[in-house]
Amino acid sequence: MKSPRSSAKKSRQKGIGEISPVDRERLAGQLRRLRSLFQEIADAYTARVSAMIQRLVDPFEETDTVDSEAGGSLSVEKYEQIFTSIRALDVRPSKGRRRDLKRIEELAAEIEDIINS
Repeated sequence: MKSPRSSAKKSRQKGIGEISPVDRERLAGQLRRLRSLFQEIADAYTARVSAMIQRLVDPFEETDTVDSEAGGSLSVEKYEQIFTSIRALDVRPSKGRRRDLKRIEELAAEIEDIINS
């Protein structure tokens, strides 16, 4: 006796051939557009978060002024808090998970709050 899954799978495979070549190309075009939109949104997101992190880095990299706004007034306690938070970050870049991106964004916001408090 055939399982219900195998019957459904065969009917789906048969359904692909029923779409006209024009409709198939139209669908392919829409899927390419979806991929392009995804990439555009992902690029904008990464640019925004990357700029946010760079704004945190800039005051510590400035060599012209030893007493820069954030770098010079950061207490040892805040330094330790930031350093500990960064080391505690648990992400797996190779998996490409949205939650890892969110964790980094939230950590950057937390660091910004620590520096500005």
